[in-house]
Amino acid sequence: MQRKMSQLGTLLSLLVLVNVIGYVWSWENSEYEMFDLVEEIGQNFYEVLGIPQEASSKEIKQAYRRLSVKLHPDKNKEEDAELKFRQLVGIYEVLKDNEMREAYHTVLRDGLPNWRQPIYYYRRYRKLALWQVVIIVLLIFSVGQYLAEWASYWEKRISIKERVEAELRRTQRTRKAQKDGMTQDEAMAKVDKMLARPSLWNLAPFQICRFCKYMVIQFPFDVIQLVRQYRETKAAEKAELLKAFEEAEQERLQAEEPKKPRKRKTFAVPEKPEGEVESPQPSWVAEQVESSGIPTKPIVSGGLWTDDDINELVKLCSKFPGGIPGRWENIASFLNRPVPEVTLMAKTVKILNYL
Repeated sequence: MQRKMSQLGTLLSLLVLVNVIGYVWSWENSEYEMFDLVEEIGQNFYEVLGIPQEASSKEIKQAYRRLSVKLHPDKNKEEDAELKFRQLVGIYEVLKDNEMREAYHTVLRDGLPNWRQPIYYYRRYRKLALWQVVIIVLLIFSVGQYLAEWASYWEKRISIKERVEAELRRTQRTRKAQKDGMTQDEAMAKVDKMLARPSLWNLAPFQICRFCKYMVIQFPFDVIQLVRQYRETKAAEKAELLKAFEEAEQERLQAEEPKKPRKRKTFAVPEKPEGEVESPQPSWVAEQVESSGIPTKPIVSGGLWTDDDINELVKLCSKFPGGIPGRWENIASFLNRPVPEVTLMAKTVKILNYL
């Protein structure tokens, strides 16, 4: 039951709030102007015009013309002539319109509404100069900023203090550690030195002054520096692209050039040292050749070694490894060359990493 009553109270509150909001927002701009005029004049409009409240539109117009001639600033030399003439025009604008006249009659009967919205106060001070509005806004913003900075400062200080207390409790559990260690006041004194306090120089008016100073003095040089850096960066990128294009073009030209035929390596048989005697072919080799029935070729001495000869020498060296009796004689017999020439060429080929 109590829950239902609470829900019913909430619903009624919402309905009242909606009705109030609808009533407030039902006022139009012309009605706001009429409210301002009523508070400014402080007198019945009909009394100002000198006519009864039941006067017709024609009588209102005649009264307005009569007073406008009398109160016009060109004919009225009083100090408040412009103010009175402006008020007269406002009264006529209200009473000549039937809807506004009915709204004014409602104000005469019920009085001005007591509701004060932000827009009402804005309209009260809407005639302020621009520089006055700027100063008021800066003052309000500066006060809020200063209070927010102090709130942030104390929040940080309290948080740091809690961490310092926890750390001291953890590290200073013994009396000796408490005696030799840092006290809480000393730790907070160091924290206060490191933690910057809010300053009036950081408020919005001073920041705006520093910004204007920067824009006048330093900003042009920063722009020139940025433009210079931008140009240097673009020039470097252009040079890199040009270099890459030249390298690609050079590679393309090299690829299009016809390849030259590969030259074969030829080896000249080194000359025999003076006094060296060519060793004769062993008898067992000659016997083996005669028994095989293969006709023997004449031994070539001092001829050029071709690639095929060198490849054959490499194969025979692998076929007859070192340690075999008569190794070089067998290789020389297969190549039909003298043994000293074969051994010298084998050493040369080994130096050239063929073996």
